[in-house]
Amino acid sequence: MQGRTTLDSSVDNLVKTLDKAVDLQVTRESEGALLLVDDNPMVLRWLKRYLEGGHRNVVACTSAHDALKFVAEHNVHVVVSDISMPEMSGLELLQQIRELDADLPVILLTGVPSIDSAASAVEYGAFMYLMKPVNPDVLAITIERASRCYIQAKQRRDHLAWIGVTDETSQLSTLEFAFETSLAALWLAYQPIVSFSGKEAFAYEALLRSDNDALNSPEAILHAAERLGVLNKLGRAVRGRAADSFGCLPKNAALFVNLHPQDLMDTQLLDDKSDLAPFASRIVLEITEHCGLSKFESLPEKLRTLRNLGFRIAVDDLGAGHSGLANVALLEPEFIKLDMALVRNIDQSNVKQKLVSSLVSLSTAMGHSIIAEGVETEAECETLLGLGCDLLQGYLFARPERELPPISWHHQGPSVVSANRETNSSGAASHARLIASNLAS
Repeated sequence: MQGRTTLDSSVDNLVKTLDKAVDLQVTRESEGALLLVDDNPMVLRWLKRYLEGGHRNVVACTSAHDALKFVAEHNVHVVVSDISMPEMSGLELLQQIRELDADLPVILLTGVPSIDSAASAVEYGAFMYLMKPVNPDVLAITIERASRCYIQAKQRRDHLAWIGVTDETSQLSTLEFAFETSLAALWLAYQPIVSFSGKEAFAYEALLRSDNDALNSPEAILHAAERLGVLNKLGRAVRGRAADSFGCLPKNAALFVNLHPQDLMDTQLLDDKSDLAPFASRIVLEITEHCGLSKFESLPEKLRTLRNLGFRIAVDDLGAGHSGLANVALLEPEFIKLDMALVRNIDQSNVKQKLVSSLVSLSTAMGHSIIAEGVETEAECETLLGLGCDLLQGYLFARPERELPPISWHHQGPSVVSANRETNSSGAASHARLIASNLAS
């Protein structure tokens, strides 16, 4: 009798599940709108005309405010928006949409791509970041993918709600699965930091990567770890991979390993039996300023412990972030990395040149070595050399790769080096001596 009751219950549950599946199929077949947003009416008309062939309901808005109102009042499956618009940008529109619908895919288009806008797009959860002029076939395929993803997300959310799982629980559960999958597929890419005067790799920076598509950027993985409260778990995984790197590094090259400020509170990092401890004399712990450092307790004592183990410290992204020079004073780093916003097009900006020149002079006087990251052009490289920056990092020399990448030197002729040495010989010489001292210490 008990077996019969169990069977009846199972059948009832199966019927309910099938009924729910039918409802979800009906929902899926009810096509939502494709919303196009651009303040240029000509671009909007062209996009609408092209995309109407594959979508029964294409809606165009020349205002982000009108678009936001439409999303709030109608069934929208995909939004395609320009980034640069008056009153409200595409990034701001994306943020507002996230308040209304956490899953709605937003495809951002831009004619002026930048690292900052791309990073913001990732942070706010854009489905795709495409550069204008966009290939219409690529756009159509991207929209189709986005629509399928939204339907699947909606089905999953509806099903979880039906069985009593809240949105927040669902999101955290999904995020936890994505994070664990990304952690299992984690690997490190290596980008050289070159000493231009020595024509050699002074060090390599280990950069977080993952083969998992769910969280396919370092920013996304880090954000997930912060939200889930598992930063220590991520940090330990990265440091474990970094320790495995020393079998392939050149004998005299250092390794820069990125730390979230929270990693400094991890007792395992401070342990003389940690994964990195045997290689401490060749490791520079690069602290990225995701939040203010002053709130972390006993920071000076922890830094002393790390230095006693042999580690050196670097401050990342000077010129951006929360506290800037205040963090330099707090951490007293051996290395300071200039934010790439200061480096980008420095050859065209007298203000940037004066700022970097002042930072180089200040750093030399205080015993810090300067590293200019994000160097992409010969003109940027030449200008930085003239300002006394000998340690350089960027695509001009090598892109990050899974294996140690070869360094490109052929683009720089001897005239560039000699000219810059004559321009700022004393500054460059003193900075080179400081670099050598830091490497030997």
